[in-house]
Amino acid sequence: MPKFFANLIPFFLFFYALSNWLFVRRVQREYSSAYSGTEYELEESDYNLIPLSMFIIVFIYIFFPIRTCINKCQADDSALYDTTGYDSVFLEFMTDYDRENPVTKKAGTLRMIEERMKSASGGELNEEDKQ
Repeated sequence: MPKFFANLIPFFLFFYALSNWLFVRRVQREYSSAYSGTEYELEESDYNLIPLSMFIIVFIYIFFPIRTCINKCQADDSALYDTTGYDSVFLEFMTDYDRENPVTKKAGTLRMIEERMKSASGGELNEEDKQ
C-alpha cells in the first residue's frame, strides 16, 4: 500500500504544479490589466518562475525513466547474497564489539590472537597451542 501512494505522489505534484502555474498566470494577467497605468502596476517579475520550474521538474520526473535508471544502477544486490560469515572477516576490522566491551575485552582479544595464529599457521591450532 505505501508503494502505491509513493507512485501517486509525483502525479499529485504534477497536477498541483500545473494548477499553481495556471493560477499565478491568471492572477497576473487580471492584476496587470486592472492596474495598468497606475502606481500599483506590476513590473515584469519572476512570479511564474517557481510554479513553472516545479511543473517542469515534476514533468521530467514522471515522463522520463529516472526511477528506472536509478533502479538499474542499484540492481547489483550481491551484498545481500553474500554468505561470508563474521568469523572469517572479523580479523579485518579495526575493532569490534568483543574487543571494545569492557566485560568481554579479554576474551575478544584472545579470540583475535587465536584466529590470527590459526590463519598464520594455515590450519587448526592444537589444544597445546591455545594455552
